[in-house]
Amino acid sequence: WYGSPITVNAFYRIFLNNI
Repeated sequence: WYGSPITVNAFYRIFLNNI
């Protein structure tokens, strides 16, 4: 992963919202 864990966490939460 590129970026900080906070960025990954935010992206993951958006990914779950899209489901």
